Amino acid sequence: MLHHLTTLATSLPATEANVHLQIMLACALSNLVPAASSDVRQALLPIIFNVSAAALQIDANAAVASISSGLIGATEEGQEGSSELKLVNNVLSAQQTALEVLTNLCSIEDGGEEDDEWEEAEEGDGDMEDGEEEEEAAENMDDAASAACGAGATASIVVKHLSAALSDHQLLAKIAEKCEGVPAHLHQMLGCSEAGQSLLARCERVQCR
Repeated sequence: MLHHLTTLATSLPATEANVHLQIMLACALSNLVPAASSDVRQALLPIIFNVSAAALQIDANAAVASISSGLIGATEEGQEGSSELKLVNNVLSAQQTALEVLTNLCSIEDGGEEDDEWEEAEEGDGDMEDGEEEEEAAENMDDAASAACGAGATASIVVKHLSAALSDHQLLAKIAEKCEGVPAHLHQMLGCSEAGQSLLARCERVQCR
């Protein structure tokens, strides 16, 4: 199953028509990273970062501009069947998901859960009354140490591949472009119709991610 997902994510051409499917596959793969073995993480992370970078590479503003004139005076219901509008919506949705995937990977290890486990282990150690409690406290400390080491290893691998993506795909520049949002003239044009306002709301969701 994993092999099929990775093959599908990497074999599809990186086009506007495929980007939504590709990023959904990358999102599914990213959910496997925390619990995966080191070798699997090493295989998954380049795919996830590459697919995310490809999604962010698409010039969404240009795609929106290409259909904006056709949205003037149009209602959202009247544009539901528009293949061009669906394609642009898919691109924006994919870019939003790509930014969310990157955010989740970058925050995969915040230390909170491991800190709680250490605190529980230490509390148990402080309340020891007999040999049984001492043994239980020792086991808790071991479990907490294992969890912390595992999470730390995951974070280290993520940082390694994130650094490569930042260098190879100019990922930071692409993210900065998304933060700039829609140009003023395009914003004004989209605001003139219900369908345009709906599309503008999608653009703003990408911007704030």
